[in-house]
Amino acid sequence: MRSLAPIRFGLRGARRRLGLVLILYLVALVPALVVAVEAAGSFSAGLSHSLFAQEAFEGNRWGVWSDLGRDPRTDLSGALGGFDALAVLAFLAQVLAAAGAVEVLLFREPRGEHPFLLGVGRHGWRFVRSAIWFAGALALLAAAVSAALVAVTELARERADAGLQLWGWIAVLAVGVLAFVPLDLAYDLSRLAAAGHGDRRTLFGFVRALGHALRHPLRLLPLWLFSTLLPLGLIAAYLAARAAVAPRNVAHVALLVLAQQLVFVLVAFFTVARWGAEIAYYQAIGEPRWCGRREAGRLRGERRDREPEEERREAEIAGEDIAAAS
Repeated sequence: MRSLAPIRFGLRGARRRLGLVLILYLVALVPALVVAVEAAGSFSAGLSHSLFAQEAFEGNRWGVWSDLGRDPRTDLSGALGGFDALAVLAFLAQVLAAAGAVEVLLFREPRGEHPFLLGVGRHGWRFVRSAIWFAGALALLAAAVSAALVAVTELARERADAGLQLWGWIAVLAVGVLAFVPLDLAYDLSRLAAAGHGDRRTLFGFVRALGHALRHPLRLLPLWLFSTLLPLGLIAAYLAARAAVAPRNVAHVALLVLAQQLVFVLVAFFTVARWGAEIAYYQAIGEPRWCGRREAGRLRGERRDREPEEERREAEIAGEDIAAAS
């Protein structure tokens, strides 16, 4: 199928750039380690007298948290505030890492020895602004879904119909997922347009890419299933397996940590593959300049004329490769 060609291209690119996979894995790991250290420091006073050693290894997390919550010496507000700040920093790190990854995966002019760092500096602010528009769109979508769920619940309560509430919730959540798909795709495609052409109109780019995603849902659906549901499926499978296992000793905990980190290495691998697949798709549709002015197509052609011949040939080979794979 033609729609699967970018996915094959992205997987092949991820296998060739394992160093980039390692970078994305470490970008996600370092904030997690910081959170773990802060959690240990914040909760140590409360856990010093609790049944943590017995309850945690038995898998009884409720016993640990209930005991901790009853401790008047433990102030969770400061820890939770610190977690919020770390979550924001971790999110920004992920956005900047995406900017570096895109620069590595794009066919560009010669960039020296550190294209990842160059991408962070070149596209970082554009990617942050794109994240703001995407977060705003998600907030509006979440508010609409929440309002719809409340309305369905009230209607079911008035009619005393539990079935209406169940099926109404399923319908609302299904519509919410269907609305999220084009938003997610438009977010990535608009960032590619901004990075590929050096344009700054990220809000216009997001809107134009969203229009493209709405016009071509079936063409983009396999790409979204691969890039979003596969990593989420890996994490969900790990969480389900983890819930069924109660560690009995330190060796069990070490094995669980190893399995967890393996899952996140695979997630980093599929993240690189996702960017490669989306870049291949973006190139296959002609690299539209969504984040620039509509009349800027002439400038785009002039910029390409100034690129080195070998770089242009490399991009052409990539396009031929995608066409051959389809």
